[in-house]
Amino acid sequence: MSSSKKQQVQELFEKAVMFSQMAKPEEEKSVYDEIVELIGEEKDAELLSLAARARLNKGVTLGQQGLLQRAIDLFDEILKRLEGSEHEQLIQRTAETLVNKGIVLGLQTNLNEACSVYDDVICRFGDADRSGLKVQVAMALLNKGAAFSRKGKLDDAIAAYDEIVDRFAAETEIELKVWCAKALFNKAIALGKQGNPAEEITMYDQILNALGNPEETILKEQVARALMNKGDALGRRADVEEAKVIYDEVIKRFDDAQDLSLKNQVARARFKKGFSYHF
Repeated sequence: MSSSKKQQVQELFEKAVMFSQMAKPEEEKSVYDEIVELIGEEKDAELLSLAARARLNKGVTLGQQGLLQRAIDLFDEILKRLEGSEHEQLIQRTAETLVNKGIVLGLQTNLNEACSVYDDVICRFGDADRSGLKVQVAMALLNKGAAFSRKGKLDDAIAAYDEIVDRFAAETEIELKVWCAKALFNKAIALGKQGNPAEEITMYDQILNALGNPEETILKEQVARALMNKGDALGRRADVEEAKVIYDEVIKRFDDAQDLSLKNQVARARFKKGFSYHF
């Protein structure tokens, strides 16, 4: 790919991001169309990956607009174009497209079809060594668990969440640590729905033990969330004093944080601590 065309494509993606931040989906989609038109019928793998990324982003935007069938049709077009591709970037786009197709099918309440797509991701990429594909497998499993939960199949949901932890708990990649934490959160919520508050709290402790005292903001957010959920669960059990101790820990650990999400958790902890007798 010529450096000038590559620069043009990059600038167009930046323009699309700007429109997305401005909540202008029609303009955003038009930019993705412009990228695809600019790349045309080139056969270079990097160009094909960029064109697939543009189509994928457009499909996500369509889904956000509620145009679910149009999004699925576009995802199917991407998959057809990428079928049989062996290049690393194109395989990554295939996995990303499948996961997003599953999400949109879930939004259509086609939960069985969604789970079938997630199973396809797990089957095709479950043994992959590359971090990007591992993340897509984790996303597929998490969304599969969420689909089971929506169907009231909480044991199946918990099994999906457990599989994420079994596969990726030993990984050092930050993003995979986040997905493991999300799996444990969802498992905790499912256990709570099953009437197992003690096991729910154990899951929050497992998150806290796994993440420790991280430096990365994205992991600090998971720690704060685990502490808040643990405090709430203790409150629902009428362990008011224990809940207050947990809220105090949130305040102590994150009171000086600059991140908005952490600031919000500290504010919630102060509120919950002051009104914990209302549980």
